[in-house]
Amino acid sequence: MLLDEKGDLVWTEQNKSEKNSKIKIMDDRNYFIFITVTLQERTPGENYTVTLYKTPDGSSKPDTILVGDITGTQMSTGFM
Repeated sequence: MLLDEKGDLVWTEQNKSEKNSKIKIMDDRNYFIFITVTLQERTPGENYTVTLYKTPDGSSKPDTILVGDITGTQMSTGFM
């Protein structure tokens, strides 16, 4: 379970080499999640794509929720 002792959602790191992380939502409620993605290193002028997925329990195929772009002039992007 990915909730702390107060019942708050917490991040877990899934793959250190790819820097993936995940949130598992345990209760059926309405949630507002704001995620900011910031690159530590990048090639100037190169564009990047960040994709958020959801994977329902028991499913091995993730569904795309949102796709965002980090252009060569930016260092980060936000998702809501």
